[in-house]
Amino acid sequence: FTPRGSSSSSRRSRRPLERPTQQIMSSSARRGAKKRHQTPEDVVATLRRQRDNRICPDCGTQSQLGFGAVVMNFRTFVCDPCKSAHQSFSHRVKSVTMSNWTAQEVAYLQFERGGGNPQVLQSWHGGLSAEQIHRPSPNASLDERKRFVQAVYVEKRYFKEPAPKQEPAPAPAPARAPAPAPVWAPALPPTPAPAPALAPALAPAPAAAPA
Repeated sequence: FTPRGSSSSSRRSRRPLERPTQQIMSSSARRGAKKRHQTPEDVVATLRRQRDNRICPDCGTQSQLGFGAVVMNFRTFVCDPCKSAHQSFSHRVKSVTMSNWTAQEVAYLQFERGGGNPQVLQSWHGGLSAEQIHRPSPNASLDERKRFVQAVYVEKRYFKEPAPKQEPAPAPAPARAPAPAPVWAPALPPTPAPAPALAPALAPAPAAAPA
């Protein structure tokens, strides 16, 4: 026997447990939708925070959060003073947060496509040290930065073609197992020829009767 009102009270007690579950499912679905619909601006913000891109290639200034300017001619993330030095030579500069980005521009900044600050150090800086190319310090004046930009990017004094990417060598074919050595067996003696069959002896002819 079920007391009256017990079923309704049990339904009421279950309802509060269902709502949080639905909220969790809806929030996880929203997070998944954000990942699936990542915009080019989101990708640029991620590239900006990568370790190598948080060091200005032209003066060595380091940023904990990343720089807000990209020199599109060389695909580098630079600090604000170096950005101004590049703009003095009409180099195209885009803002990470204030500009609209296309998928093609974002792909252009990927390390795999030759973008980012490390590739500039190897190509435009020629793989040389800061002392060898007289790179300005983080406290350098704008004129010092402009002279550096002119020497490195306009006059190409240290430019070196990047080494072509080597394709991974194909995996070697598995070694074949050696063929088994032939097993030596003694030669068998030749089989003797069968003896010829003997014809049966003929009975002697009967003697002729006397005349």
